[in-house]
Amino acid sequence: MVVTVNTWGYVPVAGVTHWSAPYEGKFKKPLQGKAFYERLGRKDLVAAYEQRMTAKVVMGVLGGAALVGGGVLMYQGISAEPKLCGLDAPPSCSSSRGMTKAVLGLGAALGGGGLIMGARLMSPHPVSGSQARELADDYNKRLRGELGLEDDGAPKKPAVPPVLQAQLGATVGPQGAGLQLSGTF
Repeated sequence: MVVTVNTWGYVPVAGVTHWSAPYEGKFKKPLQGKAFYERLGRKDLVAAYEQRMTAKVVMGVLGGAALVGGGVLMYQGISAEPKLCGLDAPPSCSSSRGMTKAVLGLGAALGGGGLIMGARLMSPHPVSGSQARELADDYNKRLRGELGLEDDGAPKKPAVPPVLQAQLGATVGPQGAGLQLSGTF
């Protein structure tokens, strides 16, 4: 099955990340995710894709946890009742503890949001779109060679052996006889 990568432009795949969408065959069956690298027989690229996809998922989950945890911490800090510390209060009495929690929660929530955005923008593909087109082209050339096809997909024409025609004829006449040899090559 011939593998092709769209050559007419980029197709948005998975959000805002741009990568060409590979497909195979006459009916353009999409090769999504690691299926493209599996079809090419590149186990190294399959492993790299899986590793990058795992990192992307982990980054998104950690970002979500930080966003939710930061939101909870911020809410607790904002809703905390302020302590009233008088002039003669011990040094451990602080009226700004709620504000500290709120600021820490805001920082954690912003960091979590950044991790989520980073995970969304991260491409799991270990190669660029142009490299993917080169890989598909190399695969197709190798496949055509194995199947005995020309570059346009037509069967190879058998080589025509050189033609050598020879004719041998006998001549008989009143003055004698002879052999005549003629050839075309």
